[in-house]
Amino acid sequence: MAEKLKSFFILLFIFAGVFVLTVKLAEIIRSPGQPAPAASDTACVSDKTPSEIALLESLSLRRQQLEAKEAEIAATLKYVKDAERKLEAKILTLRELEKSVKETMAVKETKDAAKIASLAKIYSGMRAKEAAKLMADLDTKTAAAIIGNMREIKAAALLSELPEDKAKAITEEITSLELKP
Repeated sequence: MAEKLKSFFILLFIFAGVFVLTVKLAEIIRSPGQPAPAASDTACVSDKTPSEIALLESLSLRRQQLEAKEAEIAATLKYVKDAERKLEAKILTLRELEKSVKETMAVKETKDAAKIASLAKIYSGMRAKEAAKLMADLDTKTAAAIIGNMREIKAAALLSELPEDKAKAITEEITSLELKP
């Protein structure tokens, strides 16, 4: 987009330069004592030499080319602005969607934490040997989350009843959870 704007301003500068040259040329060519012709009449002066007329015609042609290029740049600029507006609308939609997903995830995490706390209370109310039998079949992350929510005395009793490899894995998982920010 910046390149197109740069091209637009360059063409605009050239167009202004051609216009100024046309007016200056008309002032130079006119006879002393005659009023300067209007800018739109400079190409229609009949007392010009063939080289002057050719120059005026080439300037007029160049002006037409610049006007066509200017119209093309204006159309492209309009297209770019429309695309930019659409992109901004999509970005806004994505941000709203992201906010919705974050809210949903927060609700889910809250519910999961409540479930884990409830399970921790249930396991804390059981005898350590019974709780260890059930805990041995749980995955390490879930077991670590439950034991992490238990009081230390109950957790220690439960861990001591678990098979050694399961107790070790749960302890490592609890440690890694506590180290995360």
